[in-house]
Amino acid sequence: MFTNTTVTLYNAYFDTINRNTIYKRTVLTSVHWEGIEARSRGGNYVENADSVKVSIPFSVSSDSIFVKPKAFKNLEDKTGYFTLKSDDKIVKGTIPDSVDFKDLEENYDDVVSITSVDTAYYGSSHMQHWELNCK
Repeated sequence: MFTNTTVTLYNAYFDTINRNTIYKRTVLTSVHWEGIEARSRGGNYVENADSVKVSIPFSVSSDSIFVKPKAFKNLEDKTGYFTLKSDDKIVKGTIPDSVDFKDLEENYDDVVSITSVDTAYYGSSHMQHWELNCK
């Protein structure tokens, strides 16, 4: 699989102890980012239809292990794990740990939300990957 960048993934989960949403940061290296610029016309308006497709090989380089969304939700300690689910955020590049999640969209250009996740088990182990559609 051809890879062209590193991304920073933010998994959102609800902290039942402190009663707030937390965003767990994971850097994934060697992924493929493909931005698609488009406009959609409908009647008297033009709508932004930009999208991003991100392909993440199963063999992605990371200091964390992938688990499915329900397993991630049920983990007591999420350290060392990541998941891929709708509404999580992905940013192109490596975002420093010191950057507050609330400041991402204000300070970085390529911040998108995952809209769907497709698991591609076909082909050799070098071809297997997750394919994310993002907006």
